[in-house]
Amino acid sequence: MKNKLSLYISFLVLTLFLFSCSNDEKNIEETNQNTLLTDSIHDETITIQKADTIQIGGAQLMRSSDCYTCHADKQDLVGPSFLKISLKYSKNTENVELLSTKIIKGGQGVWGKVPMQAHPALSRKDVAEMLNYIWTIN
Repeated sequence: MKNKLSLYISFLVLTLFLFSCSNDEKNIEETNQNTLLTDSIHDETITIQKADTIQIGGAQLMRSSDCYTCHADKQDLVGPSFLKISLKYSKNTENVELLSTKIIKGGQGVWGKVPMQAHPALSRKDVAEMLNYIWTIN
């Protein structure tokens, strides 16, 4: 009986995690549609540059990592929402360093008792791009 209950609970937890991993592709599409454009004229040619190239790159990096297993853009899951993180930590060099270290080495205690797993395979450059994306969530 205990074995069946444990199996059922394990299955339920796994199912919840899989559903919480669903990525909202609509947010990426809206970001692309609302992209700020800068026009620069050179030799009668208009060059259009996307102002949010880093933001889109950061979003893609996050989706290819396991970020959305525990976090969502605007709602708390296992960890805090990216919106809450962006509101708690202002965008500056000190916080990029602090949060990069927490993401790469893992952490615990700031948002509760559940530890954040380490992500040692991520480079500081990639984490900085991810953080730049997080700071655009509002």
